[in-house]
Amino acid sequence: MNLPTRAISFFWFYVCALLYLSLYPWQFLGQPRDLVWLPLYSRGTLLDGLLNVSFYVPLGAALFFTLDGGVACVLFATLTGGALSFGVEWTQRYIPSRMATYDDLIANSLGAALGAAMAFTWKSLRKSRLHDLFARSFSPEGAVFAALWVLWHGLLLLPVVKHVGLPRAAVESATFWTDSVNVFFGFLAMSLALESRTKTTILLALLPVPVLAAYPPLLLARLFAAGTAILAGRALGALRLRLPSVAFLVWLAWEELWPFRWGSPQPFLWFPFETLFSIRTELYYPVISGKLFIYTAVVWAMRCRGARWLWALGLPVAVLAAGESAQRFLPGRTPELTDVVLMASGAVLLRLAEPETRARHRHDVD
Repeated sequence: MNLPTRAISFFWFYVCALLYLSLYPWQFLGQPRDLVWLPLYSRGTLLDGLLNVSFYVPLGAALFFTLDGGVACVLFATLTGGALSFGVEWTQRYIPSRMATYDDLIANSLGAALGAAMAFTWKSLRKSRLHDLFARSFSPEGAVFAALWVLWHGLLLLPVVKHVGLPRAAVESATFWTDSVNVFFGFLAMSLALESRTKTTILLALLPVPVLAAYPPLLLARLFAAGTAILAGRALGALRLRLPSVAFLVWLAWEELWPFRWGSPQPFLWFPFETLFSIRTELYYPVISGKLFIYTAVVWAMRCRGARWLWALGLPVAVLAAGESAQRFLPGRTPELTDVVLMASGAVLLRLAEPETRARHRHDVD
């Protein structure tokens, strides 16, 4: 796939995700409410505005690369993002649990404009040293992992800035070590996907320092896990061994069934992200982004072993689905379809980033 084809595929994938999350729970009233202005009087509302800008940045960038034009395409991407946001906000007037605001409309439009402007700037710098530096610093799939790693730690700033504390699962002693193992496996995959780009790997390993400075135990554990992953990746490279994808699957099954205490069955949540509105968003987003990072690593580990996409995604999804089904009998766990959707999303991102020559080579080998 060439760049415009990949961009339009990502665009529609991202639009579907935005519409699903923006209009959830898809329950509509007959009498609409008014669009309102929400005063930006607190740190929390300002942060929410920044998030709304950020959510539409990928949309604007993807649309610009789809059109592959000039300044006019920046304007078109901005108008398209604004039109999509207007449609969402107008529809949210009928959803009891949502608030339709002009603030979100403006923030989303700004995000689309910013994304398109960034894409235009990147295209203009295609033959510059900055562009060459990026190409030397990141492989295509490594860039996906780096973006997800940055996203995860960027969203960890939400509970810190709002002074609500990190998600309970991140600091509880019972799950503290499972988070560290997740970081190890995810960072191992990322370091190998970066293809021995040492400086980039080290900089990414140090990313948690400013984010988790207020949580020294968690910061030290995450740095240790990332450092150990770098050394393990170097050892695999030196011994010319492939990534042990079976270890990723075993850990996935273990983490799904932890802590192995069984109880009465509980209902399965069939709608993805159904728990979004029962947990504060600043606590929910870091958990979801962390899962997306590790699940993408599992799919990449299978793909790295030479498995076709059907097996690279299908086998981990089968393990994950079995684990989620078993969680119906695990008190304290939430059996839901969300994790399967996250893993499929990670696979989509990897497929769109995978170099075509490498994809053809793996297909020929198979």
